[in-house]
Amino acid sequence: MCQATDFPPLQEVQNQYYKPHPMKIMNPQPLEAATSVGGTFKGKPVYTLYLESPVADSFKLILPLPQVMNLNPIPNEAKPSLLVSASVSCPNDVGAGVAETDAIDEANEKMREAQEELLKDLTKGTDGQTNKGFTFVVCEGRSRKAYYDNDLSKWIDDSPPCKSFRKDGATLTNSREYPRWSEIPSYSPEAIPNTHYTEYLGPNPDTHFVMDWIKCNQTLNNYAIAPPCYHTVVGIAENIDEEMGLIYEVFECKTCKNIVDAGGIIPYREARQQCDKDGKSINDFPQNVLDAEIEFEKNYPVENTKGESVKTAWGIVASQDHDGRKMLENPDLTIRIG
Repeated sequence: MCQATDFPPLQEVQNQYYKPHPMKIMNPQPLEAATSVGGTFKGKPVYTLYLESPVADSFKLILPLPQVMNLNPIPNEAKPSLLVSASVSCPNDVGAGVAETDAIDEANEKMREAQEELLKDLTKGTDGQTNKGFTFVVCEGRSRKAYYDNDLSKWIDDSPPCKSFRKDGATLTNSREYPRWSEIPSYSPEAIPNTHYTEYLGPNPDTHFVMDWIKCNQTLNNYAIAPPCYHTVVGIAENIDEEMGLIYEVFECKTCKNIVDAGGIIPYREARQQCDKDGKSINDFPQNVLDAEIEFEKNYPVENTKGESVKTAWGIVASQDHDGRKMLENPDLTIRIG
């Protein structure tokens, strides 16, 4: 149309980014039970959210969202982190929850003592953005805006300062600003003159406790809790949905299955020389773990509506319509296929 004989020249403009747009949740609202079939994390469901872009029809995402990460208050003091292994846990492993609580309480006490000692050694005394000697990371050390410098082959942070309504554990009337980074590399235009830093560093982990929902600095790692496990879970099947790009894995808890075969938790633990016939733990097996398992087993029916005895059922309640306990209580209740 412009009668040009060749392509127009192209130029690369740095420090320019596209305006972000919120994704749209396509799941039925309110969220249905089927949304939480993505497994569990720390005993709570993982929601599977289907997201679509409001500006690009081709851009879609499936987002696993653990319930445990939502609507949690920002802590005012450091807490020991929970080390979670990659293995799948059984939601019926109530003994693990009891032991984990005891271990966290013990770690909390040790960490409080260490925190008091650390605060005594701090030269500034009030180091930390959330409270004295503590920063719970929200935007600190995380870039909000950046551009790529082709000459340096590096990303350059161009974020504004952080803002917060918190200081020394108190809530402020007006927000305050403070640096996003405690160290800025020398190649950045925002670097302090004559600095020799080679990378960005958020809150300084050497001067106070630093943590977020997922990880913490090495000082806090000394008090991390490795959750105990009293159930063994193994994978038994796998289904690949190539169209959706999803892999569905089916797991089975060998412990739950063996408890059913043994006729209950006490016979199961007794056969492994972990308790006697009266439910008293032996050979250093934790009594509070066994008590929690016995109490949990009482939730299962021992006979059906016809008065017939039924096996104990350490199974998983998949949904309200697929509750194995209901099927044990009512022998006429079956699963329709097709």
